Amino acid sequence: MNFKEALEKKVVHVEEILGSFLPKEEGFQKVVLEAMNYSIMAGGKRLRPIMMEESYHLLGGRGKIVEPFMAALEMIHNYSLVHDDLPAMDNDEYRRGRKTTWKVYGDGMAILAGDGLLNYAYETAVTAFSMTEDREELKRVARALEVLTRKAGVYGMIGGQTADIEAESKEQITEELLLFIDENKTYTDGNYGTEEAVRSIMFSNLSATDGVRNYMQDIYSSPYNLNNDNNEYYGTLADYASNVPNISMVLYHVATKVDMQWTVDEKV
Repeated sequence: MNFKEALEKKVVHVEEILGSFLPKEEGFQKVVLEAMNYSIMAGGKRLRPIMMEESYHLLGGRGKIVEPFMAALEMIHNYSLVHDDLPAMDNDEYRRGRKTTWKVYGDGMAILAGDGLLNYAYETAVTAFSMTEDREELKRVARALEVLTRKAGVYGMIGGQTADIEAESKEQITEELLLFIDENKTYTDGNYGTEEAVRSIMFSNLSATDGVRNYMQDIYSSPYNLNNDNNEYYGTLADYASNVPNISMVLYHVATKVDMQWTVDEKV
């Protein structure tokens, strides 16, 4: 099985997990539930939950206790996209080849759908508590939930988004501001890579060593996020472009359990 086939298989696996956690479209709130599901099942690479599960397995984790967090992570990511697409933000009418949520359901319902996905992410993540088997595992889930909620808030993604909006009115962007946006705005592509690794370690039998943290930080490092979100600040970012293929390379080696040290040494 080649990399493309392996990745496609993992995407199907992740979407099956997502489907098992999505709310049923019924009741007086049916429309907002439809909008939520429309948003999260609009396709995408699903790299975040894939990397979460693979790092969980790589670091010794077993079982399905990571799955509520995989689904929650993707819900939070898609909530941010729903709100980013709104007229008051990026005013995008299409995403992944089809109309954005607000274009289909209207501004108000799209706002509620984003809010719903964020809150439902937490409702989903807490189901991991019922899967714990002892006090230590319960404590690890609690710590994971703490990380998840904090990094979605004003000291994480919302803080980064705030800085990004304010940066649009600035004539010159400092490196410090750009890195802050990079590390926080997109939630899982920058600084959250380290936190995601730590959360995976919480479910495993290994210690959260600095070496493993640094390795996972490298996977989610600035080049990926900068090339996707911040071209308006640094033009084409030619200095970073050569690093983009390393994301696929690292994903391949994590997914296939090939020697971790090799990927660290080859990272440029």
